[in-house]
Amino acid sequence: MMRSSAVLGIDIGRDIIHAIVVRAHRQGIQVAGHHRVPYRATDDLCVPLTEIKKRLLACLPWYQRLHISVVVGVDEEAVITKQMTAPLIDDEIEQEALIGQKLSAALNMDMDTLYYDFAVMSGVTVQPGQVCYQVVACRRHALTPALDALKRVGLSPTVADINSQALVGVYQALRPVAQANHWPLWLHYHSGLLTAIRLYPDGQVYQHRCRLGEGERYEHRESVANTLVQQHFDQACHRAREHNRLLPLSTVWISGAWPATLASEHLTITRFNPVAMLDQTAPNISDDASIALGLALRGEYSCV
Repeated sequence: MMRSSAVLGIDIGRDIIHAIVVRAHRQGIQVAGHHRVPYRATDDLCVPLTEIKKRLLACLPWYQRLHISVVVGVDEEAVITKQMTAPLIDDEIEQEALIGQKLSAALNMDMDTLYYDFAVMSGVTVQPGQVCYQVVACRRHALTPALDALKRVGLSPTVADINSQALVGVYQALRPVAQANHWPLWLHYHSGLLTAIRLYPDGQVYQHRCRLGEGERYEHRESVANTLVQQHFDQACHRAREHNRLLPLSTVWISGAWPATLASEHLTITRFNPVAMLDQTAPNISDDASIALGLALRGEYSCV
């Protein structure tokens, strides 16, 4: 990250908008500020975004306010992921057009209704002259309200990224800081959604998501709700073990709304706050803002 740069990550949730701004600092990346605003889908999105802009740009020195990048999150439910085989073309414009045509045919959708991005996948066997592309597409109607509102308040979005990939970015940033000589499983539980992430030594990433919506039915029966969450925790750990039996699992990082009764006979459970671990000088920021943090971190190198 250039010294003059700063990145604003914005996570527009179902009822809360979290925003975090990170900036280049002599000691690395610094979390300069965080702001959260209650939000409903029927609200005018420009109002909370104007407040976020005012609060968080004030946390930056003047020279970093001039070149701030903005990253907005996309929920997985609005995203389509495909693997496609096609010729490798040196011309970027021709390559993009070719992938767009193949994606349109595969989805039977007009490309004018989609945003999409792609990357060449390594380690995949294909015919000579061909390569395998990982293609990620998002329906425009899922992003357009946020993009339009950002532009209206004077913030130019440079990147849109998938929320789960934002959490992967947090994990990748935390491992060196945590000085972990093992490969922990990270379980982030927020707003009824459990996201499991584990990075492998070869660079591959394990991810799994599930919604624990049943817990809302037991909000007045804490013991039943805690039992349900414990079961999902155990299942998430089991799935991660089964995914890679060659890499022992000994430690689980947890963040979010886990009950105090959470336990495991065979695993070390470590509660942590990703923001505080990444930047010990950061203000007191809830781990609910983990996605916003990841969006800001991925703003340096991601593009959708």
